[in-house]
Amino acid sequence: MGDQPAINPFESMAQKEHQQSRAANHQFAAPHRIAPFPATVDVGEQVVGSDHLLELAAPQVVDGFKGTATILGSVAALATAARGAPFEEGLLAQTGPSPAAAASSFALEAGPYGMPRSIETAAPEPLRIRFRPTIPGSASALVTIRIYWSDGGYTDRAVVVTGRGRAIDAVPHPNQVDRDRSPTDAPTPTTSDLEPAADLGAATLLASNNAATLAADQAQGVLLAQAEAKSFQEAATPPGWWAVLAEIAISMGIAAVAGLAAKSIAQRLTGKLIGELDPKVIRDSKVFTGLSDGVKEGMKTFGKRQAQPLLPKGSKPGHPDPAGSGRFSSNPTIDFWQTQTKLTNDVATHNRNLIRTTRDKVLGESPNIATRAMQELAAGFADARDGDAVIKAQAFASETQWISGIAQASHGHATATDHEKQIDVTDTQHVGHSLHFQKVNGLLRIAATRGSDGRVVVTGAKMTGIAQEIADRMWGYPLLHVPLPVMIELETADRSEALTRDEAGRIRIDRGPLDADDGEVQRIQDATQVFAAVLSKSLADWGLPEVKTDDATGRGDAS
Repeated sequence: MGDQPAINPFESMAQKEHQQSRAANHQFAAPHRIAPFPATVDVGEQVVGSDHLLELAAPQVVDGFKGTATILGSVAALATAARGAPFEEGLLAQTGPSPAAAASSFALEAGPYGMPRSIETAAPEPLRIRFRPTIPGSASALVTIRIYWSDGGYTDRAVVVTGRGRAIDAVPHPNQVDRDRSPTDAPTPTTSDLEPAADLGAATLLASNNAATLAADQAQGVLLAQAEAKSFQEAATPPGWWAVLAEIAISMGIAAVAGLAAKSIAQRLTGKLIGELDPKVIRDSKVFTGLSDGVKEGMKTFGKRQAQPLLPKGSKPGHPDPAGSGRFSSNPTIDFWQTQTKLTNDVATHNRNLIRTTRDKVLGESPNIATRAMQELAAGFADARDGDAVIKAQAFASETQWISGIAQASHGHATATDHEKQIDVTDTQHVGHSLHFQKVNGLLRIAATRGSDGRVVVTGAKMTGIAQEIADRMWGYPLLHVPLPVMIELETADRSEALTRDEAGRIRIDRGPLDADDGEVQRIQDATQVFAAVLSKSLADWGLPEVKTDDATGRGDAS
């Protein structure tokens, strides 16, 4: 869908033709010829200063009428013209909190040379709305369209169009990147058979121990990540703000574990316990209502709280000293790993308390139902371990934040604001063409090509300053929602460009010496689609044998 310059469809020629048509034909309403449009259409979010044509609705003919329909404008505008007065409004009657922004942000697609657009009813194409936000924030408009048919009939249709503008350096909404969700898709755990618990107290103790065991698995994941990070043999003084990243890593790990626990508990309750009970007992019982969701949210809430510490002022780094060059120590005294070890102990305590809270919710049930429910919770937590799934999930989360810290120290630190929450990210916002050639430790560089058909193909990937074992873990997972700094070096037939995405999900495009100042805002939409295509599956699934690194030790030194 190619963008066209914004054109006012109400040129004097179009007005004269419309008035001549009214004089030559007896006009009559034909509301049944076109199916109603959607009441509201949201065209999404675009960067302020960009200009895109987006699909609005397709005129679907419902009575088999054949011919050509001409879209002239809003009913109110046409009525004004019929009185011989000049057009006082265009296609849109603005609504909402920002009418000025709405009026300047939306316009319907015009036909050639600014003439009214025609549609063939035999194969109608979608109407398209031009969205060109001028200020950040929401904009909405009531689009009122009158379609004139070749036999003199007309059909009126209206739809409310909404959209959002954002500054190019603002966090996008909705965002691909989400630090609060699991970094991996939780697998469906297997179910095992356990011996019946003697009573509610025994079942509660078993559930409490099994829930705490998940935290012990997370601790093993932290140790695995630490061992892999240590295998990279370069060293320098670490910054003092790594505790923040450590807490975020625990939060991400908790999200993954919460997803595993919720799946296994739900499977237990629906597949085993509920299948054995009388439907009336289930309907009258409160124990099954949102039990797995309650456990999941209880775990995730604790994780989010851990990831929101208050930092002392002045503790965040600026651009690193060139002598440091982003090289980090794997010395075990670094607070990144110390903090994670401490937090996994806190997680174990929290999980035990969560089971006690859940027990209190089932105390009002009959003893047999309450005991069986708690026993299935215990079994669900045991199933959630699913081999080493929890260990891997925590290792992935910890290593993700380790990479982020290395990149921030190597290329500079920036802060993004998302709903008043400050997010520490790598400084990729002011992208220059030189970033193609800079060594930025921790930045995942993905090489890709795009053919004339628009299809993107990944051809390679590399990282510096990262242990090969950690790069291998990044190689095996889809990274679309993972808060990593990523650069896609995209080659097309006529140009080479670098697209970057920071940990907050903000996408920027390099600007070469010949690029226009306003070219970047127009290309953000396309760059977003490229990232979605490239990161929606793992680099392994793209057929790459590995992510190349500068780790001199290679693999096998993470003991």
